[in-house]
Amino acid sequence: MKEKIKQELMRVLEKCYAKNKNDPIHGIPHIESVFEAFKLFKKGNSFLSRKDMEALEYAVVLHDLGRFSANDLEHGVESVRILNKDFKKEFPEDLPKKEWICYVIENHPKTFNFKDRSEKNFFLAYLIMLDSMDTVGTKGTIRTIHHCNVHNIGLFPKKIDKERGKKIDRALELLNNSKERTDDKDRKMKSSSTLEHLIYNYCFVEQMYDFLKDRFSPAFKKEIDNRLALSKNFIAGSLEYFLNK
Repeated sequence: MKEKIKQELMRVLEKCYAKNKNDPIHGIPHIESVFEAFKLFKKGNSFLSRKDMEALEYAVVLHDLGRFSANDLEHGVESVRILNKDFKKEFPEDLPKKEWICYVIENHPKTFNFKDRSEKNFFLAYLIMLDSMDTVGTKGTIRTIHHCNVHNIGLFPKKIDKERGKKIDRALELLNNSKERTDDKDRKMKSSSTLEHLIYNYCFVEQMYDFLKDRFSPAFKKEIDNRLALSKNFIAGSLEYFLNK
């Protein structure tokens, strides 16, 4: 992507984020983190053409435009609406792969279909993976804790009912190297407690990693492995404290 275009897109971000541009959860710091992951992903990647990579770069920068004017699941739709209504110059109709850019931005907050092996779904998976990487590792853990604190979500579950007890048991199994998977109903873990939110993030990133890892360079795999290991250690320590207190 040309520097001039990058500057135009940053102005789009500045305008949309206005009061919230420095928000570490979903402001420009988050976009910058996702973009840093994208730059590493781009190196040594042989699965995407130059046009596809540029399209993904647009999606990385613009995927959360609607974050501050829509809820969690609908902000992708809102982001596309804002782009097509207010930024026609920066996001023209003849932009290569515009349909795919809109598709991945619109659908990245929604339930992902791991059974769909189409290239369009893989393109969506790339954005989701890059976005989700900012939920794991040291920085991602701090960001998640801050998010939960802002929304008054407690650090630990107040009580463990049968269903949530199963989630904790599953997390313990996960930390002992079993393959854990998330499904749509697990999203509620994100609002149950900070600990469960961290567990959900870890499970989801590992699941997405397993779906995509054959398409990643060794350097990118190493970065993901490092972030997951840091999250795993933090979750393990937190679980040990919670279960023994």
